[in-house]
Amino acid sequence: MNSEITEGEVTLAVDATTNFGKKELAPVVNFDDQVINFKVTDYSGTTNGYTITAKLGDADTTRSLRITGTSGSESELSNTDATEVVAEATHDVGENEGSVNAALKYTGATETRAFTSVINWELTKGSTADIAE
Repeated sequence: MNSEITEGEVTLAVDATTNFGKKELAPVVNFDDQVINFKVTDYSGTTNGYTITAKLGDADTTRSLRITGTSGSESELSNTDATEVVAEATHDVGENEGSVNAALKYTGATETRAFTSVINWELTKGSTADIAE
């Protein structure tokens, strides 16, 4: 009888939608913080740690979207540069769940309508680790 364990994938899953609700038009429209959940699944057996970066997929000069990561650091997202929002030095083989907080604010919005923001998330695997048997 033979068996073999092979290397699997490392994947990132992030909440598909986050609804900040509705607020009345004002010079500054400040929405309450919302939680965005993520899951890093690693069945590779070769990585140790990961970094998640985020970048806005669209430009809106009235919007400010801040992400507070797992370390407590707050970063404002832009549509030009990716910002590190999660950095984990180690993780478990399997599913690793976490969350970040998002704070949304509009300054100088002049119209009432539904706004949609697109966030592009990227997962970078950490350093490789030797697996001893």
